[in-house]
Amino acid sequence: MIDRLGLLRTAAVVYLVLTAAALLLAWLAGVDFVPLLRFSWTQAAIGLAAVVPMSVVFFIAPDLKDRVVDLLGPALAQCRFFDLLLLAAMAGISEELLFRGALEGWLRLYDVVLAIVVTNLLFGAMHPLTLLYFVIAAGFGFYFSILANLGAERNLIAPIVAHTVYDLAGFMLVARDYRKETAARWTGPPPPATTSANAHQPEPDDLDPETGVDPATGTRHLPDGGFSSHRADG
Repeated sequence: MIDRLGLLRTAAVVYLVLTAAALLLAWLAGVDFVPLLRFSWTQAAIGLAAVVPMSVVFFIAPDLKDRVVDLLGPALAQCRFFDLLLLAAMAGISEELLFRGALEGWLRLYDVVLAIVVTNLLFGAMHPLTLLYFVIAAGFGFYFSILANLGAERNLIAPIVAHTVYDLAGFMLVARDYRKETAARWTGPPPPATTSANAHQPEPDDLDPETGVDPATGTRHLPDGGFSSHRADG
């Protein structure tokens, strides 16, 4: 089972490879990242607002969320907030540079519709956890492509922000649910309280009819349900 450090190391390697692939493809295809990364508060706000409709997935696909909790929950539950933010930022930046930036930018030289379709089917294929997960990821990819092409010129800031914030919310939700499930496994109803008075309550037929002594314990039981410490031999 992967732990926090293992998750962070693996993610760092994967996302560095994706970023390197994006830079290499952009260089080969002649895609310039500089105009695609023009920061503006408007673009950031668009990306932040775009997370709201994406959050519906948390409610319409609970089984998928449970699958992710089982897969990543143990490692994400060990992470601090900064760890989760770093993971989300690495995913949002590297994947948007590769797919909406380099790949879509290259294919747009041939056909815009083809570029968007092929790019986001490949984006979905990169998330093959289940068929539903593939469909949702591909749908998000199309959504990110729309965000990138909203203005007069393409800009990756909005999809990067939306991708990062959505992943951060998802990571936090998965970590929270795993902690709750773990706590529920180890927490059960308290055992019933017992006292010396009710630890052994014999049936009336078990008592000696003359002395009221319980042969099993040697104690004399009183009529009101109490007991005396007098032994059967005393």
